[in-house]
Amino acid sequence: MNRQERRTPIRLIVKLFPSDRIGVRRSGSRKGIGSTSGGGGIAAGLLLPGGHPILLPNSRLKPIRQKPMYSMMKKFLIVVGVIALFVGGGWLVHAFNTVKAKASTRKLTQDVECLFEGLQKYKEHVGSYPTGSNAEVVKALQGNNSKKVIIGLGRKLELNNKGEFIDPWGNALRFYFSDNSVLVRSAGENGRFEESTAMDFDDFIRSN
Repeated sequence: MNRQERRTPIRLIVKLFPSDRIGVRRSGSRKGIGSTSGGGGIAAGLLLPGGHPILLPNSRLKPIRQKPMYSMMKKFLIVVGVIALFVGGGWLVHAFNTVKAKASTRKLTQDVECLFEGLQKYKEHVGSYPTGSNAEVVKALQGNNSKKVIIGLGRKLELNNKGEFIDPWGNALRFYFSDNSVLVRSAGENGRFEESTAMDFDDFIRSN
């Protein structure tokens, strides 16, 4: 009686194996199953009875990684920081310009008050206000008048290369005299003498 050979059926089970634990056979390499080829990821293969794995060719799979939430939050914070930097920088520039303009206006007010005092003294000693252009007013206060009187001002006022009184922005002042009053006008920061109805009117006008 012939003894029938009993064959053990082979069960093929598809299973995923960590690629760092099971090597992948490469062409031209002597490394086989059980050797490591480095790198991370997941490999697909067949599981034989007894737990012996066989990797499928080109079965190396790349894990799907979700984008970390903190990365998106980091980019959002960077954008917010850049916007805040621009807004803050603009505010600082505006604040600096405002402070600078106030300081210039305050200096001009003090200079004009000093001129009013000097011109009033001139009138008391000479008998009338000086006449002529800005440069001629400067010369009259320096002694070029009928009485040869030199009028000292309470503070040093700046002059341009033409010998004219100037405002803090470097513009020559204009003087308007009447019998009993003096009007001093500055073109302001924009350097233009304009009508009061102009959109950017910033002329400085004072009278005693």
